[in-house]
Amino acid sequence: MAKLKIKGDTSGHIELSVPDVAGTHSLGLNDVVSAVDAVETGVIDTPYDVIPAYGSSDYSIISWDTTEHALKMEDTSDDTMGAAYPAFRVDTSSEYKLTVHYKGSAAETGGLYLRIMEYDDELPSGKTHISHNEAASPSVVQEDTRFITWKSNAAIPSDWTTSTYTYTPTSTAKFASLVVLRWNQADASTALYLKDLLVQPSGAGGPTVVKSSEISYATMGTYGYRVAHGQSTAPDQVYLQLIIKTAEDGWAVGDVINLYSTQEFDETDYVFNCYGNATYMGAQYNSKSLILQYFPYGPGTGSQGSGSDYALTNSTHRYRFVGVWYT
Repeated sequence: MAKLKIKGDTSGHIELSVPDVAGTHSLGLNDVVSAVDAVETGVIDTPYDVIPAYGSSDYSIISWDTTEHALKMEDTSDDTMGAAYPAFRVDTSSEYKLTVHYKGSAAETGGLYLRIMEYDDELPSGKTHISHNEAASPSVVQEDTRFITWKSNAAIPSDWTTSTYTYTPTSTAKFASLVVLRWNQADASTALYLKDLLVQPSGAGGPTVVKSSEISYATMGTYGYRVAHGQSTAPDQVYLQLIIKTAEDGWAVGDVINLYSTQEFDETDYVFNCYGNATYMGAQYNSKSLILQYFPYGPGTGSQGSGSDYALTNSTHRYRFVGVWYT
């Protein structure tokens, strides 16, 4: 079997050669680039892993368009054409923000349907997509339990358009798929282009933050206090906020001081620890005065304070626990 040989030099020249019965034939880099440019980009099967569905079973209706750089749905012989995106598992306690970009090869006043197909069980072996009309769709399609309408008989623009939808799963749903239909309200000759479906759970891209109600100094225990946070796992971070209710020594009403775990062992051995578990977030301390002490003078006296310790005394100030979950 002949082997491809690649040879280069420090001048940047690259030479490809393939020995054959007549000897060695060499190609310079320009020849290679010209050959690559001349190659016709063919159909990419099921871009984004989207497949024909909803009664469509011909995979050739879905391809990658190199001009639009997008998925293309086209079947000039069928004015009722459907496609399904891969199924994703849903958490019924969350909402999902779905975003998709679309356009047509020509403008249409109707014919676009976006539906979120739900399935109320684990997907059977070999099933990867959810749609209506399973029997007339590819074998990997699972029949839906129900669907939720995103768009119904919507116009198809000839320019790129972005649509966003907030999807709240049905309480019994376990999986969902986006199904796209170009239906007979549009001309069969109009191709539909799709780009970059994004499925974003609520809270994605940022932490979950739980804040307790405000607590008075009198309510805070002698050696600690805790509150239930309502989450199912322990927080990644817990701290206590002191909320100024009466102006005092440079602190203004509404100012917030964040208190984190602190240990001081050189004089009085003060200890203040914030903690969290799967049920509670709280603080423990060996002296209640710690939640009022060790504050430099407030920002009203200058950006750096005075550098001196100070014990706030007003009984109107309030406390609030904050728990943070990063995942």
